[in-house]
Amino acid sequence: MYLLDANAFMEASRLYYSFQIAPGFWQWLSDSFRAGTVASVTAVHDEVAVGDDELADWAKDPELRRFWLPDSAESISVMAELAVWANSPERIYKPSAISEFMGSADLRLIAQAKAVGATVVTRETSEPHSRRKIKIPDAAHSALNDEILHDLGPSVDAHLPGKEAAGRPCATCVGPA
Repeated sequence: MYLLDANAFMEASRLYYSFQIAPGFWQWLSDSFRAGTVASVTAVHDEVAVGDDELADWAKDPELRRFWLPDSAESISVMAELAVWANSPERIYKPSAISEFMGSADLRLIAQAKAVGATVVTRETSEPHSRRKIKIPDAAHSALNDEILHDLGPSVDAHLPGKEAAGRPCATCVGPA
């Protein structure tokens, strides 16, 4: 299973796959959710469902209610591990960065991924020397020692109708093989 960060939705809707230009992408996400391969967390929903645009409407679709996974006992346990990691004296993060991370959807996304054995999909890049912000790749790799990251980039267009390469989807995409 793949769990998507808010930026995967926001960038897709604004840059690569607007609802008018690429409705197949949004249908693929909905179909992938129904197949049990793609989801996200309720904290991400809270970020993308604000406003008055097509992304917010899509996120609020009652048929996708279960797309947004709530915190679980297992994910809360992982959040505690991440709190210990973020507050470790070895870390160089400012208190404001730790506070922001502890209240973020990023924390919940990483924790849920660890709890259910999923892969996080994000456009964030690692900044291990940052003091101002805890980035998903750094928290996931350093705190959990797991390979749970995957970049949802423009190559995902191999999954859109008419974009298949020799009948096969791109091997680096998040969609079904």
